[in-house]
Amino acid sequence: MSKPILIKVMLGIVVGVVAILMVRKSSSAAPAGLPRLDGSVQILASLLQTEPPTEVAGIKVTLSGPELAARTETLTRMGTQWQGVIQGLPVGKGNTLSAEAVDAEGNVIFTAGATDLGFSNTQRTLAALAMQKSSIQPTAVARSPRLAAILSSADAVKPGGTLSLQASVTSGTPGSPLTFEWTASAGSLTASTSASTTWVAPAQPGPVTFSFTATGAEGLTTSASFTLAVEHSHGLPAMVSFNHAPQVVSAAPVPPTLMLGQPLPVSAIVADEDPSTLVYKWSAQCKGSWREPEKSSAMFIPGPQGPMAACTRCDVTLVATASSGESTTRKFPMCVGPEVASEGLPQISQSSQSSGTVAPGGKVTFTVSAQDPMGGLLAYSWTANVGTIEEIEKNNSTSQALWTAPRCLPRGTELSIQASVANALGAATTPFTVTGLPLCRNPSPTDRTSTARW
Repeated sequence: MSKPILIKVMLGIVVGVVAILMVRKSSSAAPAGLPRLDGSVQILASLLQTEPPTEVAGIKVTLSGPELAARTETLTRMGTQWQGVIQGLPVGKGNTLSAEAVDAEGNVIFTAGATDLGFSNTQRTLAALAMQKSSIQPTAVARSPRLAAILSSADAVKPGGTLSLQASVTSGTPGSPLTFEWTASAGSLTASTSASTTWVAPAQPGPVTFSFTATGAEGLTTSASFTLAVEHSHGLPAMVSFNHAPQVVSAAPVPPTLMLGQPLPVSAIVADEDPSTLVYKWSAQCKGSWREPEKSSAMFIPGPQGPMAACTRCDVTLVATASSGESTTRKFPMCVGPEVASEGLPQISQSSQSSGTVAPGGKVTFTVSAQDPMGGLLAYSWTANVGTIEEIEKNNSTSQALWTAPRCLPRGTELSIQASVANALGAATTPFTVTGLPLCRNPSPTDRTSTARW
């Protein structure tokens, strides 16, 4: 081969290689005016319970945004969660994520979602979804905030790196303001009391546990915890799990002040995987009695508190424990004043007597039945302003007395027979009426020291 021909061949090879490289370079970059499709997101969906209900057939997620046409993908179940990684997403913010859990017939039974989701070409976004019932019946009582998602700008971070964290949460009670709190087991948070914050990773690699709590009406809370990896090289999967403890989703309001003996009905609705297995325990900071404290609805009656201030602190607390052993606690601030409520006194349910009339020297049997609202002991006493009366039979709910009438009723005296029933807070009384006694004659001048005669 001659030298000119060899030069032409070599020149052609060089031009071809350059052309191939230019084609490859142009194919890796987005055409002018189109977004780069280098973004990706890892999605983890949880049903906020230990074991997902058997009726969940699958979970689908839909992504959409200013540069992203609606794109729907199906997540894969892994244990108690559904997971998936979606790639080829446009880099940028303002995207929306929605998720639906369906049953075998395709009916939507749980939902979750998040807005303002961003995708980067340098790290993979993390979206942890808290699937909740798609519809909640309206109620007059307060509900805990609804936490739909926890978003992180990356599913892992290098030592010293930063992450943007955001909670997608709404108030469970319309018009009720929310407060927020973030915590991290390591590193530092720039804003721990807002729905979004920035976290700076520690210098040492390892797992870091985060928690987020939203507080709404009447102190009701919703919380989540999750773990992310601080690592030198990417590759370890993110470890995210929501807090599966029972949640108090609504509670009847408790008045700030009670009187002694005033019945206080308390109730709460607690959400859990299997509400039938929840164990309830109501308690109070002060002395008193409970009715059915092991149920979701109970009643507390404050009793004597000893030396009392204007208002003795008496917070009421509910602890609901799931079959998994995890529990949630809800405290209701309250105090008890020194006044005694009429409802706290013994309740006389029945009174009777063997006869409404009596002959001189005759006998009448009286009976009274009562209950103590606090379930305590009752004390009975009987009084008669003429004749003699003595208790002949009693237990905690009934007392019986025998009255022996005098031979006559002194002039100017009104017959009074009364039963008194007392508990720790005070007493209740009931009178009895008997007729038939003649009036006594006034004593004669020659017999002033004799007793009244009829």
